[in-house]
Amino acid sequence: MEKNLYKYILKHSASQQVKLLILIVAGYPVIYIGFNLPKLIINDAIQGGPGSRDFLGWEFGQFQYLIALCVVFLLVVLINGGVKYFVNVYRGAMGERLLRRLRYDLIKRMLRFPLPTFSKIPQGEVISMVTLEVEKLGKFMGESISLPAFQGGILLTSLTFLMIENWIMGVAAMALYPLQIYLIPKLQISVNHLEAGRIRLVRSMSARIGETMSGVQEIHTHDTTQYELADFSDRLGKVFDVRFTIFKKKFFIKFFNNFLAQLGPFSFYLVGGYLVINNQLTVGGLVAMLSAHKEMYAPWKEILTYYQQKEESRVKYEQVISQFEPAGMLAEERISSDQALDAPLHKEIVASGLTYVDDNDNAVLESISMQMDLSKHTAIVGPTGSGKSSLTMILARLLDHTRGQLTIDNHDVRQLAESVTGRKMAYAGQGSHIFAGTLGDNLYYSLKHRPVIDPEYEGEAQKQAEWNHRESLLSGNSNYDINADWIDYQATGAEEPGQLINKLVRVLKIVELDEEVFHYGLRSTIDPEVDPEATQKIFETRISLREKMQDPQIQKYVEAFDPEKYNANATLAENLMFGTPVGKIFDIESLAEHPYVKTVLQKVGLEDTLVEIGHRLAALMIELFSDLDADNQNYQQFSFLDVEDLPSFQALCSCVEREGIGSLSEEERAALMDPTFKIIPTRHRLGLIDDAVQAKVLEARKVFRDDLPEELSGAIDFFDPDKYNAATSVQDNILFGKLAYGEANAAKTISDLLRDMIEEKGMYEAVINAGLSTRVGTGGIILSAALQQKVALARCIIKRPDVLVLYQAFSALEGNERVSVMKKMREEFKNRGVIFALKFPSMAQEFDHIFVMRGGEVVERGTYESLSKPGSYFSELLDTEKSQT
Repeated sequence: MEKNLYKYILKHSASQQVKLLILIVAGYPVIYIGFNLPKLIINDAIQGGPGSRDFLGWEFGQFQYLIALCVVFLLVVLINGGVKYFVNVYRGAMGERLLRRLRYDLIKRMLRFPLPTFSKIPQGEVISMVTLEVEKLGKFMGESISLPAFQGGILLTSLTFLMIENWIMGVAAMALYPLQIYLIPKLQISVNHLEAGRIRLVRSMSARIGETMSGVQEIHTHDTTQYELADFSDRLGKVFDVRFTIFKKKFFIKFFNNFLAQLGPFSFYLVGGYLVINNQLTVGGLVAMLSAHKEMYAPWKEILTYYQQKEESRVKYEQVISQFEPAGMLAEERISSDQALDAPLHKEIVASGLTYVDDNDNAVLESISMQMDLSKHTAIVGPTGSGKSSLTMILARLLDHTRGQLTIDNHDVRQLAESVTGRKMAYAGQGSHIFAGTLGDNLYYSLKHRPVIDPEYEGEAQKQAEWNHRESLLSGNSNYDINADWIDYQATGAEEPGQLINKLVRVLKIVELDEEVFHYGLRSTIDPEVDPEATQKIFETRISLREKMQDPQIQKYVEAFDPEKYNANATLAENLMFGTPVGKIFDIESLAEHPYVKTVLQKVGLEDTLVEIGHRLAALMIELFSDLDADNQNYQQFSFLDVEDLPSFQALCSCVEREGIGSLSEEERAALMDPTFKIIPTRHRLGLIDDAVQAKVLEARKVFRDDLPEELSGAIDFFDPDKYNAATSVQDNILFGKLAYGEANAAKTISDLLRDMIEEKGMYEAVINAGLSTRVGTGGIILSAALQQKVALARCIIKRPDVLVLYQAFSALEGNERVSVMKKMREEFKNRGVIFALKFPSMAQEFDHIFVMRGGEVVERGTYESLSKPGSYFSELLDTEKSQT
């Protein structure tokens, strides 16, 4: 990547810059004509007296001549304005393309960082550089050549006009420019140094903020809040000092420029007035020169500002680029090459004198030589710090060894691009990353190497796609369409897209993730427009369940929806609307604020009742939970209020106790009513929703449906025993009701029943597919550690790699589950290479070969039987494991 900003600009926009310069230069004569026209209008048309004038080969009278010159003047103004508009738009687009390219290049370089670099550079610092710090560079890169050419051209044209008209006036106009040219750069240099220091301080503070967020638990544990605040105060003070100094210097430069700018008109009026008085200059000439001189100030100011921005941009660019050139960057070809290897990797991995030295010059691995048969399964064991983590990452091509040689099937791994290793090998570590998005996004992530099926666009979408593609190429970005189908179906063994879910289900069963995804699917929705066959079968399953519900042993576990009855296992909101909201119009979090809901409640006389219930509920919540933390299990399960809302509700309750409910405003009444819509009588058992309230809710239910305005008809999908509800979960659609709270084994009994019925209808894969839409949160936060490891394993297995490398990838799984998953995984990879760095040495018993590591070296190798004999280091590790369990 170019280290010089101007080289980067010219490298990627030279042809566009030339086109812009040609247009700018072509406009110089028009600018000159614009300066000369006022003189002609005053001297010839106005003061020239009556008589005919020849203009462009035409004869004009005095007034007609005046009109002609004024029209030409107007045309010149329009042409100049048009040129300025085009130049501004063109260079603005060029600047944005260059900014887009720069950000893309930085992100691309970030993806080439060696893995250890990411532990040394804070994420916040990299994010800030790519987003905020380079933001202003876009505008400058667009103006970098065209602005001085355009503004400098205006300035030179003005000076040329002045010198032609009267050289004395020309000299007077430019007399002070040399002084500014000499002093301004000197002042700007000191500002540049300060700006560079400010950037370093802000980056350091950004990294500290990120560290504080990560360590907030320790801060509260050890009461170090004030220490941290003092540290931030000191850092903010240093930033303030630098910024304040910069402001003083910048404003002094501005003051100096403005002062010199006003000296120009002073000398111009003095000298020009003297020349007119002595008849050495006409009034029209003076007016024209005054106009030209006036036009000089703005370009000169723009040029000075440009110089300041140039230096600031240069410093910023060089500082950013320096952070994106760490030692040991991956070669460009490694991540972008489409290198292919048709033959499977099934022979052997051979390491000879393999050494790895980290960034602190510590020898993590020392001259390791080994041979691994890729038709068998190999275990690597050793204590913490033995080097097994680094070894597995080197074998998986995630770290580059420092010295020695490593080959796989006689291929030097250093010569293999990620297009080979990313398809034929897979790696899962102890804490593999889970991306924000859906479960499906993460499980299929390993299949998204290149686009497989291009998207089809029509009409405006086609035009927009073509525009996006063209702009992407002009900006040097990827020419791949993110909306394409990226999934490599062939890698999974699927012959066509419809078979993919079948292949995934098989993998989910190997890692024992199928039950969790199935339950996610039961709680998800299926769009009838996307999968009409599946929704029809779900409805048929509902009908089949009705017959089974005749059995009292099953009937007690589910309370069915009945238009004439209040469902005690559903929320008050569900009972009122007797349906599922579509979108946010009837959001349960703010249902009381909706005008139509308020009208319905008032019509049946239920509003005051719910306000009173809301008051009683708030008082109870304050009494029970005011001293509990927000993450307390009881608070999460039973509280209807957010912890930050407790003080405001406490104030509301106090107001009601003092002045009565009638004193509340409409907003306060709605605030008290909102929590009541979440009450489930059988679950919360608060005694607030009695028979009388239930009867009123049923009355309101009928009014809600009958009076619903046409414009709101699409905002609610009503419960209908003879219709599939697109807004309701798969489970609720089949049950057409709610699970009964308090019934022992209700969830398991119904879940098993639903599973059997769904499998009988051939719907199992459709429900699994629905479960894949479950969002996992940032970093997979909603998934347990065990589920995260299972997702990472499934992600590796689904692409059927030739070699699977694992590092303590089962550490979060329980004992029996760990053994079961291990067995299934080894069966799946029979006759394929598995290299597993194990947390527990005893797990190596089923492996074909074992390498024992200590202090970065392989100290023993062999089978489990040969290594577990007394006196071996491996037997010591086994004894240590036994003593710890």
